Amino acid sequence: MTIADIKGKFSNDVLTAVEGDKELRYLLYMPLFSSLYESKVVYHERFTCIVKLQNIDITPDYFSAFVVPQIHIRTNTPSDKRHEGLLDRLSNGWEAICRWDFMRLIWK
Repeated sequence: MTIADIKGKFSNDVLTAVEGDKELRYLLYMPLFSSLYESKVVYHERFTCIVKLQNIDITPDYFSAFVVPQIHIRTNTPSDKRHEGLLDRLSNGWEAICRWDFMRLIWK
C-alpha cells in the first residue's frame, strides 16, 4: 500500500492522533520503512533534511534506526539560523526510536 492509498482509505484523524492504534499503524507503516530507496527519507521536525537510516529495527512494538543527515534543506526562514548549532551537533547522526502508537502520518 502506498502513502496515497493509506491517505485515501483512512481519515486524517486516524493517522494523526497523538496516540493511535498501534497494530493498525504497524501494519500500515512497517511496509513503507521496509522498502525505502537507498534507506533515505525526508526528516522534518525542527529542521528539514534528507537522512539515511542505518541499523533499522522494526518490531510490532516500535521502529528504530540510526539517522545520518545527508542534505540539509534550507527553508529561508528564521528557523534555519536558529537550528544551525543543532545541525552541527547532530552531523554524525542520532538514534531515533518511536513506538507505533505514536508514529503519525501527517500531510498538508
